[in-house]
Amino acid sequence: LNLNRGEADLSLRTMAPQDPDLLCLDQIGVSIKAFASARYVQSLPAHYVAKDLDWICWAAPYEDVLANQALRGLIPNFKAAFASDDYNVQFAACRAGAGAMLLPAVQHRYTQIHTLQALPLDFGPGAVTQLYMVCHKRSADLSPVVAVQRFIAAEFAYMRDQQASFPQGRKV
Repeated sequence: LNLNRGEADLSLRTMAPQDPDLLCLDQIGVSIKAFASARYVQSLPAHYVAKDLDWICWAAPYEDVLANQALRGLIPNFKAAFASDDYNVQFAACRAGAGAMLLPAVQHRYTQIHTLQALPLDFGPGAVTQLYMVCHKRSADLSPVVAVQRFIAAEFAYMRDQQASFPQGRKV
């Protein structure tokens, strides 16, 4: 949805706004980690590495997101085991045991990530995703927008607090 046309009041984006009419109200950078269901983890060999996993990834038109780029850079001739353009479909496939997926290492309080296991793989210091909360300047002071913005900002703050305690994995 387009903020400039008033189709939405707030947006969560992975790229900073370039339009001078759009305001970045908050942002967070979070490391990326691999996650999978307990059932899938049990099927893995003892000393697995990233190339041993069945990866759940983004399909067109989102095939160039950071997670896909990281896997293509790490695994020669990378091919996803499962791809979708819908995060909810990807997450459901991961929970069902179809493979592993790259997700932010810390999440907001309302996530279902606790149903997955973090895998002890380290994708390096460059594996960080940015998330920006963006609003059109004409909507920034509207009370409903301010209320939602405060809620999201509180979740970003929660995630920042959680980041310091997330364990590092082993190199892939």
